[in-house]
Amino acid sequence: MTALLHFVVQLGDRWTRAGATHARGSAAVDGEPLTGTALADRVEALSLDAATLLRIDGGFAVVRVTDDELVAAVDRLRTVPLFYAQHDGRLYLSDDAYWVADQLPPHDFDEVCAAEFLLLGFVTGRDTLHPLVKQLQAGELLVARSDGRGVAVRRHRYFAYGHHDYFRQPFDEILDLWDATFRRIMERFAASAAGRTIAVPLSGGWDSRLMVLELKRLGYDDVRCFTYGRRGIDEVKIAREVATQLGYPWEFVEYSVERWRAWHDAPEFAGYVRYADGLCCVAHVQDWPAVWELRRAGRMPDDTIFAPGHNGGFLFGENGNMHRMRRPTLAALVHNLERVHYGNWRLDDPVMRARVRERLVRAVDHLAAETPEAATSAWERWEWQERQAKFMCNSVRVYEFWGFDWRLPFWDAEAIEFWERMPLVFRARNRLHRAYLARASERESLSIAGSDRWKALRSAFVRDYMPERAKRFLRSLRRLNYRREHAEHEMGWFGIIELDDFRRLYRGTETINSVLALERLDLLPGRARATRR
Repeated sequence: MTALLHFVVQLGDRWTRAGATHARGSAAVDGEPLTGTALADRVEALSLDAATLLRIDGGFAVVRVTDDELVAAVDRLRTVPLFYAQHDGRLYLSDDAYWVADQLPPHDFDEVCAAEFLLLGFVTGRDTLHPLVKQLQAGELLVARSDGRGVAVRRHRYFAYGHHDYFRQPFDEILDLWDATFRRIMERFAASAAGRTIAVPLSGGWDSRLMVLELKRLGYDDVRCFTYGRRGIDEVKIAREVATQLGYPWEFVEYSVERWRAWHDAPEFAGYVRYADGLCCVAHVQDWPAVWELRRAGRMPDDTIFAPGHNGGFLFGENGNMHRMRRPTLAALVHNLERVHYGNWRLDDPVMRARVRERLVRAVDHLAAETPEAATSAWERWEWQERQAKFMCNSVRVYEFWGFDWRLPFWDAEAIEFWERMPLVFRARNRLHRAYLARASERESLSIAGSDRWKALRSAFVRDYMPERAKRFLRSLRRLNYRREHAEHEMGWFGIIELDDFRRLYRGTETINSVLALERLDLLPGRARATRR
């Protein structure tokens, strides 16, 4: 712990230090890949400002503390979160939100943030469930200065995702550009792995498949694929076929109601939730048991790097339906964000729902939304800052918890900059991405169909085209079949909740994240809670 008169900093054991600079993560500075002490040494020699941070690519966080100034920053996607609070003339900062909260007077959770947490599975903006504990947002730099009497804090956004400077080349030329770009990205990833085992969570979908296709193209041999879920589901069959055809080892971890009950009740689960949720988001549990089982069975080397395909779909064009509106409005943007993302739980209190909506309106009302391009870019700005950074990327806590390294190749800075320039007509409905997948599959003679395209089409049809009356009817049918949903879900994860409790809460739309959000807020009856405030 670093403690000066006005700054108190507590950082975990994954951090390294050089002089006044603390660093964590794996990043490239001016193209030079660095980790650990080498990263801290390199950053210590630089001024820690917006221009410098834009020269750093990867998953990282940095903190510099001197007698009268503290500077802290997270990467473009907040993959290494930082939390802070001001109290009694001091600034407390840590990568552990609970440690920050423990330095403050006791507080109940903020009721609006708690309602938002139920609706979304995370808290938006810089807030957390604790009213005094804040978080650095994606692409944000914090500067705190002491004047001898207290601390003044300023925040700067050195990066914000948004579309601009669109490509003007024809479709085929842009496709070639992406091919060359993605190859460079994966070459850098392979070089940084330096011969270590790369583990890819391989689903029946396309993004993880694209990862292994490119690794195969580059000739990277030490790749292991793994898949999880109920035995016999399509995802498992497809993933096994893909790995077999590409010649990569494939591991399978079977999920079931009974196994999830045991995993959930183990003390490791409570420890993981506390480690991962940061007082601001539901802990990502999808592959948590799979990594645990692979680790304790010795089926992954200790120095394995896990590389999930998370976030690819977002970059490539899974952007709601704003592109179909000739004259979109701010109200339409808010409505569509609510319709797509604010359904993790039902909130029957109209006053509280209105207060949550006010937070959303404040978050987007400065964004232009008068054209399909602008409206879609506004949608994606919110999605990047909130769901991608707070929930999707937080999934890497799984690998850290079990002692592994990770990388997110789809969020290489060059990938971000490339897709920021992609015209809407080529992002909508994943048009360019689907063409590139076809090219990559043909190059490796891979002819196995993916599962997620039809799932995505079905989901989009229900979400965007089906009348509300028909949706209510489908929800009623699912609710009547609650026993089947509980017992036969393809992930088996409703085993964490007893059937009678599931029957009382399930209305046909709730997911595992709904259950976890209720559990985190101590609103779930029945089974012992995994977490406490």
